[in-house]
Amino acid sequence: MGTAITTSTTAAAMASKGPLPPVTEAHRRAAFTLLSWPDCSFEAAMANPLRRRLIECCAADLRNREAQRAQRVARRGSAYRHTTTDVKRAAAGDFDD
Repeated sequence: MGTAITTSTTAAAMASKGPLPPVTEAHRRAAFTLLSWPDCSFEAAMANPLRRRLIECCAADLRNREAQRAQRVARRGSAYRHTTTDVKRAAAGDFDD
């Protein structure tokens, strides 16, 4: 009757490509900055269980995006080498160099 809650497909896809790096203090501080709570310090937010969980979730998302970006750059490095082609010669079928 009820539906089971499963992990997100993004997390499953990331896990299949290898382990993710840990969430760092820099990720947590960046997440806190993005959440922009007025009149609340980072230490006070981490002491509050609800705000701590929100910071941890946001930090994990930042870490995932960072890891995905690094994977895209690594794949792109070898696939997109810049080569030049003389279009007129290629159209004429002249491939002798």
